[in-house]
Amino acid sequence: MKFVAVTFDYWMTLGKPEVSGEEFILDRVRKIGSVLERRGFKFTFRELYNAYIESLEECSHIRRTTYREVSVELHLEKMISKLGVKTHIDDEFKEAFVEPFYNHFKFYPDAESTLAGLRKKGYKLAVISNTPYGWAKRKHLERSGLIKYFDVLSFSDEVGVRKPSVEIFYYTLDLLGVSPGQTVHVGDSKEDIEGAQLSGLHPVLFYYGQELELDCWAEILRVGKLSEILNILE
Repeated sequence: MKFVAVTFDYWMTLGKPEVSGEEFILDRVRKIGSVLERRGFKFTFRELYNAYIESLEECSHIRRTTYREVSVELHLEKMISKLGVKTHIDDEFKEAFVEPFYNHFKFYPDAESTLAGLRKKGYKLAVISNTPYGWAKRKHLERSGLIKYFDVLSFSDEVGVRKPSVEIFYYTLDLLGVSPGQTVHVGDSKEDIEGAQLSGLHPVLFYYGQELELDCWAEILRVGKLSEILNILE
């Protein structure tokens, strides 16, 4: 069957942070702590960090067991509750939460040329991303100029469900106007591969300088660079 559409995961597939995961979290905790301090709430960094990690674990459990997204607001509410603070979660808090994403996430060098090449060949393109802050990823795509290549942006906080749920895949395909069998999904995680398989899409495992830990999926097509997708589809 001729493929007519390609969907992409976002985090670690179109790009990645230029700092480690731990550094990313530390930066986020510092930013949230600064907002609290401006409002008269002073905590040690260890107190802030522990509250963040405990609330993150609770949110991750909800995501894993329900495939439902947990909003930035709820995560922050859980964190601040653990600190014994009562304050409104407003835009200043939410911007502090996503600022490390703006500061550290960079698209891969071949991202734009790959997307442009796919568009030139006539493929419809979409993002399917598990995220509590789709608005920030949309803004990041706008700032980078990459948003013009995509027909559909499906973020789990807006759709309401996360990969590997088939709902977010079918939602995206419906907006694209294509069938699962006509579509390739590119992603780096178990949720991407299993979700694509369950939904009837053709999965491509993306690994960018990572050790492959998914040996049980030996039959899955794999690429180490986004530009290799152009060759797979020829």
